Amino acid sequence: MEFMTGYYRQQKEVLSLLLQQYICCDIPVCFGCICGGTGESAGRLGGEVTGWLLQEFRRMKLRRAIADPERESDKLRIKFQKMLSSCTVNQDFWIAGIFCIGGSFLLFYEGRIRLYLCNTGFGQPVLQRMDVSAVRTKEKSDGIKSHAVGKRYVDAAAGSLQFQWGRMEKNIGVLLASEDFCRYLSAQELKSCLAVQDIQTSVQTVKRVQELGRAAENRGAAYGAAILLEVR
Repeated sequence: MEFMTGYYRQQKEVLSLLLQQYICCDIPVCFGCICGGTGESAGRLGGEVTGWLLQEFRRMKLRRAIADPERESDKLRIKFQKMLSSCTVNQDFWIAGIFCIGGSFLLFYEGRIRLYLCNTGFGQPVLQRMDVSAVRTKEKSDGIKSHAVGKRYVDAAAGSLQFQWGRMEKNIGVLLASEDFCRYLSAQELKSCLAVQDIQTSVQTVKRVQELGRAAENRGAAYGAAILLEVR
């Protein structure tokens, strides 16, 4: 399995982005997070949050995580939940992040964020929205399970931080993006961005998501940020 990543971030003080990628014992590891919001405090809060998350990620014993990804991901989830509980109560603040180790992933998100998954392993790319509005219905949840299966930790309170742990197949594209990034783009443009079969190098991944971000910005997006992950 191989990860190829790219990101786009408009130069706004209220947007923060973190992206780390490693190879440990021949196993690919990736950790990415974007967050933002409105108001003067959003930029400061986003910087603090990404700093906390990076610190905890770097404390993780990757060899131990490779040996037991579910156990170590759950420990990371509990730490993240405690750290983020104090800042995500702000309805104007949004966040999304993903930790991948080999075929396992931990996904977390809250607020005005959009998450997309695109499966290209069976011919034509199939685009599916993964965030709260999607996972809370059985019909759409079952669709996601055909591509990424595992546990969900969903708080009953609306707007609360959501976690999902599971395993991902190859030939999957995942996009974490602000609402403003996606609002000015068509479903076909998003599908094309996530189509793994057209991506051969990380340079192409970076180019694709940045081209899409600039297109959204030219059409009026003011707070665009996104992380693109291609799984081969």
